[in-house]
Amino acid sequence: MMKQDEIGKHGEDQQALLERPSWRLEPANSADFDLLADIRQQAMKSNMEANGLFDHVLYRQYFKDSFDPTSTWKIIEESEVLGFYVLWNKQDHLYLERLYFHPKAQDRGIGADILTVLKQQATAQTNPSASKSSPKAAPTHSTSAMGLS
Repeated sequence: MMKQDEIGKHGEDQQALLERPSWRLEPANSADFDLLADIRQQAMKSNMEANGLFDHVLYRQYFKDSFDPTSTWKIIEESEVLGFYVLWNKQDHLYLERLYFHPKAQDRGIGADILTVLKQQATAQTNPSASKSSPKAAPTHSTSAMGLS
């Protein structure tokens, strides 16, 4: 997805991608760091502990050092943050860096829905009919650049 301030550039179709019956996406902000760090920690804890790799302080610091709220989106159901993702708009592709869900929000199909939304976003962003080029022009990008197809 593009940076949060660019979201309006794609009109109503883009807004429809952000709203689903049971969940919605909202931009993150710097005040969300602790909440998102906790979700990340809960999502990864059992795997990291099983491999003897979990150091909460180090893990949290690594996340803090790389946290960029302008490329981070919260996944919300009612008033609860279920998870989040970080998506970078690179020159020629979208790059999904992170996608985490709190354990109680896993196995509900929301992650698959998020990936579908992101693929749609990548397609819309590279749609030749949405650009000034010929409607018959071949796309120059693909969703495979996101590592999602």
